Amino acid sequence: MNGKWQRANLSLCPELLDHSIQRLRRRVLADLGVWGDPAVIADARRRFALFVADRNAIKADDQALVLTIVARDADAATFEQLHAIAKASRNETEIRRYYAALMAVRDPQLALQARDIALSAEIPAQAAEQRRRFIFALADEHPKLSWDTYTENLELLLASSPQYRSVIIASNTPAIYGDYVPLDELEAWLKSKVPAAMYPNVARGMESARFKQHEKALMVQAADRYVASRH
Repeated sequence: MNGKWQRANLSLCPELLDHSIQRLRRRVLADLGVWGDPAVIADARRRFALFVADRNAIKADDQALVLTIVARDADAATFEQLHAIAKASRNETEIRRYYAALMAVRDPQLALQARDIALSAEIPAQAAEQRRRFIFALADEHPKLSWDTYTENLELLLASSPQYRSVIIASNTPAIYGDYVPLDELEAWLKSKVPAAMYPNVARGMESARFKQHEKALMVQAADRYVASRH
């Protein structure tokens, strides 16, 4: 069974797969999209063209996958098509799904537009909780933009959850930005934003971030050894 047939089977026949295989299929296709697989990207663009004309053209469970693949390498025209779809969202589920896809865009100028959209009044009050998640999502492709936006707009991004403010800062921030911000700098920033009573939470968040960095370093070393052994 060659790779091309497998990709076609994964992308064109989702209705033949059970739920657990569906999840695996989406994970594989998402990774192939990140890695720039031409067949997967072409299929996503084909399905997106159908979706622009008919919102029933892509099953709800596949929309985030397809739209994110399309958004990642979108040009200005495609980005605006995605934005129009997001603005026409009918409920919070669609807001979360469609606006999150916009945050995947790789083009730096379009990423600035995505950031501005996430901070704008375009996001309705009932979905204000999603603003923070959209800015966090920017970190996948634009970590500095995401971090700067988060730190400069912290009060806006936490306004919908004042009772969880310190918990979000202490726990979520290291999980999102631990790979991008120097850990000593990150820890100092966290402690400047929460009361001393939350320092144990900060310590746990930073411990997880350090472990994640260590784990990643070990994986890179193992990959390097494997590559070296093949030559």
